[in-house]
This record gives sequence, structure tokens and C-alpha cells, in this order.
Amino acid sequence: MDVENISMKHFFNNLKKTDYFNTPVKHIYKTAIYELKKYDQLYETQNYDNSVQWTTFKEELKLSYKFLNDLNDISTNVDVICLWFFKERSDRDKGTKDIEIGDKIITYSPNSLLITEAKIIIKKRKKYITRRPCLQIELPLNKYNNIISNLK
Repeated sequence: MDVENISMKHFFNNLKKTDYFNTPVKHIYKTAIYELKKYDQLYETQNYDNSVQWTTFKEELKLSYKFLNDLNDISTNVDVICLWFFKERSDRDKGTKDIEIGDKIITYSPNSLLITEAKIIIKKRKKYITRRPCLQIELPLNKYNNIISNLK
């Protein structure tokens, strides 16, 4: 897949046709989106935005992003919601169903990516968890549409 002008092609190139869903609403959901070793390094240094790992990631991605402590902190006032999940290792709940999109439940799993134009609902956990960290990437609509067209 050629993801026009997105430097971090290896990140978005991991997407396959099977990661694109057209129902109930158009969205992309991919588990294990990023090389595990690099993901673990970013996870370990998540509080150090100027670390070597995050600096390298920023330079490769060439898209703005915000690291958020909890899913409830995401901005929904954007054209495209692009979330990369950094689930806490202490969060032992399997298959947590934290996000609703249309009538579909999206599992909040570590190193998973969700991209959509649709409205999402963050669900409350039955079991208390202190935080549900994620990275919200500012993905322009034209880049999102380019990714979608390459997956069809």
C-alpha cells in the first residue's frame, strides 16, 4: 500500500484488507500494528516525550499526536479519530470492550489501532482501572481516505 506523503509507511503499511470494516460504520481496526520491540520501548518511556524512542517515532511519523492517559481524554471534535492503544500491563482484563462504534464493540488491546470518521462511545469499565492510555494521532481526512482506498 502506498500511503501518500506519510513518512511512517511501515506503520500504516501493516494494514491489510481484513482490517477494514464497512459495517456498521466505516473503520479500520488492527491488532499488533507496530513492531513489538519498538512498541515496548515506547510503552516503557511513555512519560518521556523527549526520549530517544519517542523522538525517533515523531521523526518517522511526521504527524502530530497526543499521548493521553485515558480514552476519556480523546478529542472527538476531529474529522478522523485515530487511536493507538497503550493498555497498561497491570490491566489484566481480557477482551475489554471499551469502545462502541455504531453497534459494534471495539476491544481495547495493547498495540492496536482504530481509525474512523464515525462517532465513538467510550464505555465505562465494570472493573475499575486507573487509566486506559492511548495515542491520538492527527490523521488528516485525505490521508485517511487514501488509506481506505488502498484497502478496498
